[in-house]
Amino acid sequence: MPKIGVLEKTTRDRAILAGLDKLFAGRTHVTLRNERYTRASLAAKFEKHLRLMARVRQLTIARRAAITEERKEEALLRFLIRHIKKLAAAQAGGEREPSMREYGFEPDKKPTMSAHTKLVANVKRQATRKKRGIVSKKKKRVP
Repeated sequence: MPKIGVLEKTTRDRAILAGLDKLFAGRTHVTLRNERYTRASLAAKFEKHLRLMARVRQLTIARRAAITEERKEEALLRFLIRHIKKLAAAQAGGEREPSMREYGFEPDKKPTMSAHTKLVANVKRQATRKKRGIVSKKKKRVP
C-alpha cells in the first residue's frame, strides 16, 4: 500500500466530513463491517484523526526546534572539547596515553598500515622515482 502524505490525508478527511450530511440524508445510521455508525460517531472518528495529525505536526516542529538548538550547542562545545582534550593530553603525557580515559577521552590510536598497503606504497614510490629519474647520491657519483 503506498504511503499517503499528511496533506492528502487532511484533505480526504475534511472532504469526508463535508460529505457525511449527504451520506446520511434520510438515514439515522449506516452499517460498515457489521458495525452501526451514526453521523456523529463517524464524524468523531475523522475529527479525532485530524486532531492527531495536528498534534504530530506540532510535535514534529518542536522536535526540529530542539534538534536545531542541540546542534548549535554542540557546535559551541566542540571548541571547548578540543581545547580540554589538549589540556588533558598535556597532563596525561600525550593523546595516545591510556590515562586519557580518566579525562573522558579515548586515547588516539596509532595509525597502522597492513603489509599489503606498505608493499603497494613502496611499488608506487619506486615507479615514481624511476619515472622521474631520481637516483641516490651513490649512483650519481658512479662514472
